[in-house]
Amino acid sequence: MEKISPIERSLMTLKAMAGLVDVDRSDVFNDKIGDVTVDTVCAFDTHTWETGIEQNGEWIIVEQYEDREKAKTGHQKWVEKIKKDPKQKLKDCGVWEGMEDG
Repeated sequence: MEKISPIERSLMTLKAMAGLVDVDRSDVFNDKIGDVTVDTVCAFDTHTWETGIEQNGEWIIVEQYEDREKAKTGHQKWVEKIKKDPKQKLKDCGVWEGMEDG
């Protein structure tokens, strides 16, 4: 996976929040199971495919993937997990951890 410095990721995030960069969401896997959303996309800030799950108004990135095919498979796995237990406790995969070396 491509490494991006923490400063660059932070700047990209701030620019996106300010509407200064276009965030491409044309290629995305998105499912709503009750009040839980499972969303998989190639993130603009990490340039890595990742699955985020919104549960109780909080987004948690649960997994990252090397490519689109693995992301598609991973997304479906998380959809099935949420269908079985929508209230399960989720663990953040630590997207920003371990990337400090850029």
